[in-house]
Amino acid sequence: MCKDTEEFGWQLRQYFIKRTISNKVMDALIEYDWPGNLRQLENVVERMLLSADGYVVKPDQLPPAIRSGKSAQGYNVEERGTLKEMMESVERRIFNDYYKKYGSTTKVAKALGISQPSASIKLSKYLPRNK
Repeated sequence: MCKDTEEFGWQLRQYFIKRTISNKVMDALIEYDWPGNLRQLENVVERMLLSADGYVVKPDQLPPAIRSGKSAQGYNVEERGTLKEMMESVERRIFNDYYKKYGSTTKVAKALGISQPSASIKLSKYLPRNK
């Protein structure tokens, strides 16, 4: 756990009196392995606070990577292969996760900021054949 992260959390709780961050959200933010810097954490929290529907920021408002506890890197340094193979592995995981969450190529495309035909092609490539 990063001391800067804890300090930021304390400052955040003092600053945002109108909104509260649930303990589960705070724990997830502290435990997440931030591949960026403190600025990335600040941006995520600011977006959650600005988009929160109610008084309390809840775990379902966390970005998917933080909610699942997966590092944003999406790869394991122990994996072997070429860069192309590793990139395809990460891309496969992304598309599988997003399809499980959204269930349609249109919704996956919107969530990832790509065209629906691109999402459809990628899902055809990466989803198991029995789906």
